Amino acid sequence: MKPVGETRTQRRERRIAAWGLSFTYLIVVVGMQVVAALIAIFALISAAIARHGQSILQDQTFLTHTLMQRYLGMMGWILIISDVAAVLIFLFIVKGRHESFRETVGLRRFRPLLVVALLMLGAGLSLLLNSGTQILSTLFPSITSSGNSTLNAAFDQLFSSAPGIVSIILIAPIAEEIAFRGMVFGVLRQKLALPVALIVQAVIFGVFHGNIAQGLMAFGLGCLLAWVYLRSGSIICAMLVHFAFNGTTVLITLVTNKTGSGPIWLWLLLMLAAAGLFVGGLLWQIGLTKRKSLPTAPPASTTSTTPASGDNAPSMLVS
Repeated sequence: MKPVGETRTQRRERRIAAWGLSFTYLIVVVGMQVVAALIAIFALISAAIARHGQSILQDQTFLTHTLMQRYLGMMGWILIISDVAAVLIFLFIVKGRHESFRETVGLRRFRPLLVVALLMLGAGLSLLLNSGTQILSTLFPSITSSGNSTLNAAFDQLFSSAPGIVSIILIAPIAEEIAFRGMVFGVLRQKLALPVALIVQAVIFGVFHGNIAQGLMAFGLGCLLAWVYLRSGSIICAMLVHFAFNGTTVLITLVTNKTGSGPIWLWLLLMLAAAGLFVGGLLWQIGLTKRKSLPTAPPASTTSTTPASGDNAPSMLVS
């Protein structure tokens, strides 16, 4: 949003402030993950030294295999702890400005019927993308099989542990919606035009995921989640879509890991059903929110952040 009578210098400063605050919030989320990871690694090395002595550090097998396996086994807890810590930091930031955390991140009521529509929307999109990925991996195995082995190993560990599944399905959607749609999108809406703010927050959301495949998909999902936030006026609605998306992805991954990918015709049928589920959820959500007035961002300021509102399936996860 452009204030009346704003000079070119003021406009440039406003945009710089928007980018600066947005990436500061991104650093909070990433920083908590880095800190939690370093603490976990330090704890693992300290435990190994206490048990075997410092000579264990000369063992290349321990450093490259044993330590990595133990670290990956802790990934679920690392993500849970880092996400909770990031939300607490955002809470302290908002409270430090003497503002309402509920209003700042958009924890507002919404029509109960929206729950079904939003779950359809998220599950349909996940099924659509995962079906497409499975079809591509069947038709072009040499292209889709090439990937980051460490990343795939991390996903395998997450999907095989209870803390990992809880992190992906429940904790990550809550923390990421508060961070990216609540805090980042909130400050961008105050300082940039709404379409620009929506695109920028989606770009930042994609950057957060750290690799091209997930980043591109996260960009599209970020645009959808911000749009859902605007239509409903509640960040809880964006969380519901995120829950359904990640939960469906986890379910598909667990099933395919146990039974195999299955015939291509089955994925084609699933893709058609997913398209119907997605479109149905989308139209239902639009119908239920057509009389809902969009939340308006407060006047721009330098401190306020009140907003408006494996190789196959793992690559389709936004956590």
